[in-house]
Amino acid sequence: MQAKIEIFFSCSQDRTDEKLRDELERHLGLLTQEGHVSVWHRGKIGPGVEEEPEVEIRLNKAHIILLLVSARFITSYSCYYIEMKRAMERHEASEARVIPILLHPVDVELAHFAKLQILPMNRKPITSWPKLDEALAHIAECIRKVVEEITTSTQGLGTVAEKVDSTRLYNTLVRLDYREQVRVFQQFKSEGRQIGVFLIHGAPSFGQGWLLNRLINQLPHSSTALNFIFSFERKAGGRSLKDLWSDLSKWVGHKNPPFLSDSSLEQEIVKRVHELWRRQTVILILNRVHEIDERYVHEFMKTFWFPLTEMTSRTSPQTSKHYLLMFLVDNADCVDGWSVPVTHELDRAWEPHIPIKLERLTSFSHDVLDSWIGYEIDTLPADLTAQSILDNSESGIPEDVLDHICSLFGCQWPDLVKYRV
Repeated sequence: MQAKIEIFFSCSQDRTDEKLRDELERHLGLLTQEGHVSVWHRGKIGPGVEEEPEVEIRLNKAHIILLLVSARFITSYSCYYIEMKRAMERHEASEARVIPILLHPVDVELAHFAKLQILPMNRKPITSWPKLDEALAHIAECIRKVVEEITTSTQGLGTVAEKVDSTRLYNTLVRLDYREQVRVFQQFKSEGRQIGVFLIHGAPSFGQGWLLNRLINQLPHSSTALNFIFSFERKAGGRSLKDLWSDLSKWVGHKNPPFLSDSSLEQEIVKRVHELWRRQTVILILNRVHEIDERYVHEFMKTFWFPLTEMTSRTSPQTSKHYLLMFLVDNADCVDGWSVPVTHELDRAWEPHIPIKLERLTSFSHDVLDSWIGYEIDTLPADLTAQSILDNSESGIPEDVLDHICSLFGCQWPDLVKYRV
């Protein structure tokens, strides 16, 4: 075996299921001790670590995902609707192998994973075997064969290496500067706030899209969020704003009945977005806001965002634990002269309808790059220097820096992000 395979356990937080998970981990002990695999599950989260972001990172980099199936697993939102859904997405994209394992008797014929080969091979739950160790040894043997198949297969090995490198590179790049913008967003989260609008701004090629992805990826279950993305175009009058309302109407499934007035339609859209938020995290991204006159931005905030936040304020805090966020993205460094009311810091006077204007994006300095290289020495090329990055990036323009670093790994940074703006 040549490559270490990462195994992710998706297991309910029921004590009985966790006990079986730990027994199975012990049966994989020889594989882990010999350095062939590493095993991870929620029980390995250390003190002070945010649970959901860590789970998402581990789930997205695992090569083998074990679904420890029980009635408790099926009824667990995090296991069935978050982890299993993402696992099947990666399985169907040939990014990972998903193996369901029956812990207890339960009907799974309608489950999304039912089409996969389920262990034990006879579909007899491990708790129904006369001897538990025999069932676990059988499962461990099957997992070992999958590990060997992934490791020795040329196609499988290439896929694994590619995913490990891209994940590691992404995690290295997200630690490069943008500290002040990330600090404000983390403060927003740590204070338990769920609803807010953020203004990202800077000159062209200063990494607006990269920062957007970094912030969104910090949210729990960001991979399952509902996303609405709209880019403004320079048009006469308020036509671009009308296009925005039209796209929002389609996004929420409205048929635009001709008898509804514009104000009635807008109210209906606000109501539907509110209903979506009660069930799921909703992220609204308005790109290229520099293409539209600020008075239309102010109008949209007044007719859409303000009534939406008012509606959410009347909702019981227990009704939704999801986020409702809007990002205004300026790609031309034009918003500093706007008179739209904004805030730069979160204080007691801040209200969710007021945009949070993050610090303007700037070039990466020599000191910032030098410090980052020292911290990421295990990932970056040994001969990489801050000066060489500056020489290849128009003196530290962020997207040029990302281009240069990614070229050293034979990839492009836009391939690492989800939200293209």
